[in-house]
Amino acid sequence: MSMKVLLLAGVSMAANVELSPGDDVATLTGALGPGDQVTFNAGVYELESGLSWSDVLGTEEEPVEFIADGEVWLQYEGSGRVATLSNSTHVRFSGIGFRSVEGLESQPGGIQVASSTGVVIEDCQFEELGSTAVYFSGDSRDAVIRGNRIQDIHKYYGIYLGCSDASCWSTDAIIEQNLITDIDGDNAGGIVVDNGGTGNLIQDNVLVDILGPGIRVRSTEYNPANEVIGNAVWKSVEGILVEGAAIVRNNLVLCIEEEGIISRASRDAFDDVVISHNTIVDTGEWAVCLENWEFGSGHVLANNAINNPNGKALYLREEAPDAAFMGNVISGYVEGVERGFDPGNGWSDFAGQVNIYPATVSSLIGAGVGDAEAYVPSTDFSGVPRDGDAPSVGAYEFISPENPGWVLRKEFKVLGFDEGVLSNEIDGCGGGRDGGEGFVIFGLLGLLGLGRWRRQD
Repeated sequence: MSMKVLLLAGVSMAANVELSPGDDVATLTGALGPGDQVTFNAGVYELESGLSWSDVLGTEEEPVEFIADGEVWLQYEGSGRVATLSNSTHVRFSGIGFRSVEGLESQPGGIQVASSTGVVIEDCQFEELGSTAVYFSGDSRDAVIRGNRIQDIHKYYGIYLGCSDASCWSTDAIIEQNLITDIDGDNAGGIVVDNGGTGNLIQDNVLVDILGPGIRVRSTEYNPANEVIGNAVWKSVEGILVEGAAIVRNNLVLCIEEEGIISRASRDAFDDVVISHNTIVDTGEWAVCLENWEFGSGHVLANNAINNPNGKALYLREEAPDAAFMGNVISGYVEGVERGFDPGNGWSDFAGQVNIYPATVSSLIGAGVGDAEAYVPSTDFSGVPRDGDAPSVGAYEFISPENPGWVLRKEFKVLGFDEGVLSNEIDGCGGGRDGGEGFVIFGLLGLLGLGRWRRQD
């Protein structure tokens, strides 16, 4: 057993605490202040109880840091959480693993952060847990949750912020470049920002095999919108669930058991839902399902590639005369909407079964509406600049015959050129490909084969 504490010269007299497996982690990290750094040497730290830190008060210039030197696992086999942090400011966790033991009847959750500001959780691992991996409760602000691998969570969520009754506020968090897979059990979900969450950015995450929605953002209570940008979601029950003010764009949603993108009100505050430049393909139910759009203002569905050629593509429950529909390209059944879209060519619009980059003769290329109301982003899913006047429809901007960006697979998304190959974890997607020709059918009678329809040869 070894532990070293070094006082660093300086105004704050920050301390370095060095730990090894077998050390009493709770005691040796019980008094931390600005600039203190706790280093875990490589190994498995078998905890007799969950770790708990309170009132850890770092500053923006001198955060308190928990970092790993090598592969580190904090392993706890009881209930509750592996670690809890509360009433704290500017604390950073980097490179640390949180887990339980496979097969136990009772397993803990990962880390809970309660009523804290400026907490960073990055490049950490969470696996084999019985409850939510990363849980922010109470009022939280300026969290950063980045680059974490979260897998095999057997109840609730990969990442959760907020309170269902909007009694707390989760604001200005950045949730980006995480890999979240294999979330199952009761009330499962990938990333959830609950009621009262506002101004949060959910960007460039990969979410696969989720027994619930991949991403869910709820009411902002009339505060700034949440942003859901550039994520890849597949093999989940639902893709993206939007229940409050949100900008949802440049996302790939495919191989979904039920609905691809769902928008509906969770509370009275329901304005400014903007869904633009997403690619949604191969869903068991509606690719895009819009409810309650007759209420509120500022709702937009623009420049989306919606492809369910043998199934249900777009549904609007009630007429929404104030909502904007423009530039969408759709293959599949449509109900409730008769404006703002053109028929696509089905699977022929895409380069491959799960490579849903536009084909060289795709009807998506240059077909988007370029005016400001369409919320055209400056770049696409891969970070490629958009043509602002005549953008491609969907998450990708067509710039070459080959997809120039990240290859879809069960790994972290990277921006820029990528030499990866399609992995077998997405086998079984693209199931509607046999119906190669695209078509659009309007109205409920169309679902029975009796409605008006158009077909693109």
